[in-house]
Amino acid sequence: MPEDKLRARGWPRLRRLKWVVIILLVALAIAGAAISLGFAKSPSGSATLWFEVGKAGLQLVALGILGGLVALAFKLLDDLRDDRRRRDEYLASVTDELWGAYHRVKSVRRMLRAAGLRELLDAPRSDTKRSRQPSERQIADFREQMVVLNDAQLTLEKLKLGVKMQPSLYGHDHARIRRALRKAENYVKKVIEDWEDHGEDIKVGEDLDNVEGGLVNLATFLGKSGAPGANDGVGGIKDLSGWVEDAAAWIQSVRFGIEPKPNEAAEQAHSSDGVPSHSARPGRPGP
Repeated sequence: MPEDKLRARGWPRLRRLKWVVIILLVALAIAGAAISLGFAKSPSGSATLWFEVGKAGLQLVALGILGGLVALAFKLLDDLRDDRRRRDEYLASVTDELWGAYHRVKSVRRMLRAAGLRELLDAPRSDTKRSRQPSERQIADFREQMVVLNDAQLTLEKLKLGVKMQPSLYGHDHARIRRALRKAENYVKKVIEDWEDHGEDIKVGEDLDNVEGGLVNLATFLGKSGAPGANDGVGGIKDLSGWVEDAAAWIQSVRFGIEPKPNEAAEQAHSSDGVPSHSARPGRPGP
């Protein structure tokens, strides 16, 4: 649930409760004053009667005030529980979207590798027996999967901006979560930029030597996991996995109030990107 809505629901309740308490206290004071005045002006013989009537009236007023305050307290607690439930549902949906985007990226990598694009990009120029010219089918697969990858990148960007716009929903770890999402989104965005800048240069019968200089991020994305990649990164999606696991685990820690477990992939991803390490590193949450 967005932060402004949570605030909008919480503060008006407190203000209403404050005014209700003031009104009830004023009513109690008026009732006490009226009874005291009646007691003072009554004949001496009826003083005892007025005293009993006044005492009973004050007790009724006090019980009314107490009952009203208890009812308001329970209503406030119910509303707070509803807010927590909505917040939990919102954070759960963020985690689901994050893993959904990651799995789409992973699927794209598998589909492009299965289509043979990795072999085309890895083929040495000196090896004249291996073609570096993509087929019509490979180009069609490449363009189809770039659309899927673009959708995953937009999802990561949306989640990153969501943390930026409503940080208090993510507690004290909002900066860390946002940083991990920014790194993950930027990783995928670099691959998309290769497509945007050089996609039209990948044609049937055209040697990839003519465009490979502009496909370094794609080559890293499709490369062997852990191998040296572009921008001092590593091949495959090991870095991406670390950032996604980091963000997801810390969001889960906000939901359940638990400390994430140390995670080697996240540690390496942060270290390779120059992000300061933390005392605790998260692991991927369970199903």
